[in-house]
Order: sequence, then structure tokens, then C-alpha cells
Amino acid sequence: MPGCGVAAGWDGVGPRRRITRSSGPVLFELDGQPALDIYEKYIGPEEAAKLPGSGLLFPFRIYNPVRPDHDIVRNVMYIDRQAKSITFAGDVPRGWQAQLLSGSLDRLAEGAADAVRQAIIPEMSEDGAGSAAILVSRVGRRMVMGQRIIDEVDAATGQLGPNTSRIGFYAYGELSPHDHTGASELHNQTMTITTFTEAA
Repeated sequence: MPGCGVAAGWDGVGPRRRITRSSGPVLFELDGQPALDIYEKYIGPEEAAKLPGSGLLFPFRIYNPVRPDHDIVRNVMYIDRQAKSITFAGDVPRGWQAQLLSGSLDRLAEGAADAVRQAIIPEMSEDGAGSAAILVSRVGRRMVMGQRIIDEVDAATGQLGPNTSRIGFYAYGELSPHDHTGASELHNQTMTITTFTEAA
């Protein structure tokens, strides 16, 4: 059976707020207030002027109110200043909670290592012999990290053992089972790992 892991490395900024109006991937209101107004207040006027491009630096994490450990990162794709709405690369259900995220390059790299630790299965040998891993990272992470994207790759591969065969690519969304629910979901701005190993 393969192992799977998904992690982001982003840190929360400010309080969690309730999604009070949304439609699919479009967020209109947080705590009854225009979502874009709240977002721009937190990121500041300089970054707000660069939206939606600067949204790569400030994604959201949404939380299931029934299962608080069920959280998903959502990437900003588009803003509508007239409607004061934010469109994400995935659904943002009404009634869930949302929190703004920010991250340092070191924390993003550590997120990649976290994903590998989730994906390591007992059958894998310590040196990784007879094992393989598929690494999928969000293309937005590459844009954020720039030349330091190698830090993310090094952090991930450093957990796998020197003999683990590796292949990877950048994507516009990552599919992986959630580590708490087990349900396969669309993730944004994460590193997703799948590991395989030969039976002894």
C-alpha cells in the first residue's frame, strides 16, 4: 500500500473568521463583512495594489466546523473589487472558518519535510532501498520561493533516505488524502508526497 502525505508550512495570521457568504470558490463575506476589505486590511495597501498576483503570498486555510482538524489551504486566484469578493482555486463552503496565512521560506521548506514524514510507511527501509516517491508541489510555491525552491526539494528528499528513487513536478492543484479524514481532496499551496516500496 502506498503512503501519502500533504503539508503546507504556512502560518496563521489573525483570528479565524466564519465564512458567512460564499458560492463555490467565491468568498463574499467573513463574519458578515466584505471579504476583500478584511483581506486588504491584513496584507496592507502595498500588497493590496498588487492583487491578485500578491495573493500567492497570502493564501487562506479553511476549517470544517464539525471537524476542526479538517483544514485545507486555498489559493487566491482572482478578486472583484466591485463585489468585494475573492475567488479561490477550490470551494470555500459557507459556515466553515477561514484564516489568512503567511509564510517564511524556511517554514515552507519545513512543510515539505512534514509531508514526507506523513508519507513514510513502516515497510520502507531506513536507507530507502527498493522505494520510490512522487513529489508534487504547487506552482505558486515555486513562484514564492524563487531560487530557494531547491530548499523545499532538499527538505523533502532529506527525509526519504539516500536510495529512494524520486520524481516530481509542479501542479496547479494537488490531490491527496487528508491526513485526518482520509478523504481525497484538492489542496492548494502544499507539497504532496506519495511513496511506494517493494514487498520484502
